[in-house]
Amino acid sequence: MKKIYITGGWGYGNYGDNAILAGMLQSLKSRLKDSELIITSFDTNELAVQNNVESIPSVHSLFTKNIIARLWHRFSYWLWRKSGYKWMFSSALNKHLKILKKSNLLLMGGGGYFNDAWPSMLNSKYAELELAEVANCPVMLYGQTIGPFSDYTIKNSLSKKLNKISFISYRDAQSAETLKKCDFNFSNALLTADEANLLPIIKKNYLKNNDGKVVIGVMIQNFRPHLNVSGVSIGPTIADSSSYISEVVNALNAISYLMPCHFVFMTSTTWDLKTNKSVFNEIRPFQSSTKEFINNFDTDQFISTCQHVDVMLSTNMHPIILATTAHKPSVALSYHYKLDDYMESVGQRGSVLRIDNFSSDTLKDAMLKVVENRFIFQVNIKNQHGLVKELAKLNCGALLKLLDIDES
Repeated sequence: MKKIYITGGWGYGNYGDNAILAGMLQSLKSRLKDSELIITSFDTNELAVQNNVESIPSVHSLFTKNIIARLWHRFSYWLWRKSGYKWMFSSALNKHLKILKKSNLLLMGGGGYFNDAWPSMLNSKYAELELAEVANCPVMLYGQTIGPFSDYTIKNSLSKKLNKISFISYRDAQSAETLKKCDFNFSNALLTADEANLLPIIKKNYLKNNDGKVVIGVMIQNFRPHLNVSGVSIGPTIADSSSYISEVVNALNAISYLMPCHFVFMTSTTWDLKTNKSVFNEIRPFQSSTKEFINNFDTDQFISTCQHVDVMLSTNMHPIILATTAHKPSVALSYHYKLDDYMESVGQRGSVLRIDNFSSDTLKDAMLKVVENRFIFQVNIKNQHGLVKELAKLNCGALLKLLDIDES
């Protein structure tokens, strides 16, 4: 029996990343039947409620929750690194080390968290890599976006850390640029796709009966500058949050006036709840247009809601991925190159606007074009998404090869 220690970006109030875990577990359980999966999570209760999955507190949660406990965990970890004596460890960290010593693989699951935008998370990943090295446990990055990173981080820590990893499957072409800067051996790397692409369509529809209106899913995150692989993109036309919200609201109000539609606001990340709610509150439906706001899903409800809209408007990646699994078209207000890359991979590059470089008119026009041609888009997405799903399957294929498991 293979034992796999799994860590990743779930348990943070992000339904999209919890959907990644759902996709990962589906792949692993179907293709690696004789296995034990030990899952770590930032919030174990969240995974229990939303994914019906048992987990243990992650290293990142130990390093960041509860000020007294986190100081002890960090101090004991520092002492261990300096002295090499594992008795210096806190009992919780020692538990992770013991599990890794008995594991065949440390699997760092997919998401967009492997960068230096969140230093505490990156340091926790470094700690996991060091624990795995001591435990003589191989490591695989699984369907990750790698970066963006500052040159300072790449030169001073990242290159050394990445080259201790046995295999990297990365989910967007731009991540390869980061790996090149780190001189990573590309014979141990592979371009794949996000595991959420493999999720099946959930037949149960949790949405209200909308009397034949066009159902438009809406997820609007907090304002931020658009990032390319080198950092912040140049040439923004929107400078602040109030202007950003105003342009989105004006676009949606215009659409509501022009056609009968039903807006379904879905907050996929807890930290974006306020902004998404602000846009919702300012929408004024005209004629037969309506709106609803949904929050506090479990993961299946979130997946189903994204799959049963007619068109998705999202600043976040996973509402778009999940809509795509049902071949539903999207318009992306993109904040990151990973989303630009994904939209291109499913034939929707023309439906991408930068989160910091659009107007109410350009957003309205992009939305109307997709709504009016949504059935044509669906056929094209179905064809393109089949290729993306094949890429997503390569994640587990690479894992099986790393563990020397023959599926046949």
